[in-house]
Amino acid sequence: MTLRYTALWLDVIIRTSYTLSLSGTTQAAAVYSTESKTGRVPALKEILGADAVEASYPVYHVKHHSEHHHHIRGLKALDSTKTIVGNVIQPSVAGQAGYYVKMQLGTPVQDVLLHIDTGSNLFWTQCATCNPCVPTPPDGNYDPRISTTFKTSNVTDGTSYGDGTVTSGNISADTLTIASGYGNRVVFPNFLFLCGTNNSSPVSNVGSGIVGMDLASTFLAQLHNRGYCSSRVFRYCFPNADKNPDATSFLSIGPIEKQYLPETITEMLYTLLRSDLSQILGESYVSLNLTGISVAGQRLDIDISALNSPAFVNFVENPSYNITILDSGTTLTYLPASVLSVFQQAFGNATDASLNRDWIDLDPKDDCVPNLCFNATVDQAFGATFPTVSYIFPRYGSRKIEEIEVVIPGDEMMDWVDNQTFCLRICGVKDNASTQNVYIIGVRDQRNFLIEYDYEKLTVGFQRASCAFEG
Repeated sequence: MTLRYTALWLDVIIRTSYTLSLSGTTQAAAVYSTESKTGRVPALKEILGADAVEASYPVYHVKHHSEHHHHIRGLKALDSTKTIVGNVIQPSVAGQAGYYVKMQLGTPVQDVLLHIDTGSNLFWTQCATCNPCVPTPPDGNYDPRISTTFKTSNVTDGTSYGDGTVTSGNISADTLTIASGYGNRVVFPNFLFLCGTNNSSPVSNVGSGIVGMDLASTFLAQLHNRGYCSSRVFRYCFPNADKNPDATSFLSIGPIEKQYLPETITEMLYTLLRSDLSQILGESYVSLNLTGISVAGQRLDIDISALNSPAFVNFVENPSYNITILDSGTTLTYLPASVLSVFQQAFGNATDASLNRDWIDLDPKDDCVPNLCFNATVDQAFGATFPTVSYIFPRYGSRKIEEIEVVIPGDEMMDWVDNQTFCLRICGVKDNASTQNVYIIGVRDQRNFLIEYDYEKLTVGFQRASCAFEG
């Protein structure tokens, strides 16, 4: 759920000391996802060839999921004042790919299931005193009336999201407990949050609220400012729940040793956040410089300014701009319609699946152009060949002018509409001249990557991983 705007009731200092200048490119490094049909992690030699592996890449050994689980349980030996780990699940909701972390509020503790959202900043949960309320799990509503440590204020706040969800209520405080199930437990008294008492949502809601994780995250700021976490660095690794609906994953906050992370077979590659967005506009989006898109290894001929406006040299009171954000709270990827039309043509030309000429508008409420769809039974779709898709960003940490490619198998991006039709789940948003256009790389395109956010350095890293742990 992408945040459009909310008032900031917690003073958060965001370091914005980095700027980005890109004048050309010479090389590209790649980060690959797991195979979607089998869940298998291909060996690097299969992907790149033996010579390329030996010359450029370290070899990481992939272990079975049971060994992942063993490593994660080893987190009980870590210092909880430096690292916080939460257990992440994906409830089964048709058409959605949201990931949730379970935390606890109050004394005695009450479970809350919170949507992890890098597209917003507010930590809120629906309170049992709500009217109206959004449907939640039976035990999902936190009831402040039975907590002995609950405090409230006369300060009201609220926010709305891109999918139409709205919440408002009082700024409150209570004890927050993060118990990951892996032996790492944090108890945080007087944690500030929004107790949502006036809530509505047009979509299915399986959680209790949202934990905003963007640059101005009130959750991360409190953890850091109160000494519970030594840095505003966090990681997540989301599995493809279409293949393994019972899989769990993790959210880690603070420094963490590599041995406790999911096994990976590529190095972590980094790109810079758009710091000028925060410095000049005051926006806290996780905005990236998307410098290109490739299909089947061929870079598309698209207007990059449609995805990212140049640096804001002359600030005006109401500037127009195009930005692309990385958002764990939005299911689909949203691109300009002009870009998507080129994308669809290249994707369709590179597959042997049977094209459905009656393209389907999967999200009419979001003013999307129709999606690229194909006709096939399940068996036929399994045998079809789909091209890889790459999102290309400037590489951070290299002395040369380089790029990184975040490579996704094409069939990872497909979704069934009915038992004989499946579509490329990318939404085309109509361009709005002279306004603020926010485009999104959604969570479906982030699965089976270990993604690291460093709000101190203002970087985001991508690394291929096997993200499914045993539940």
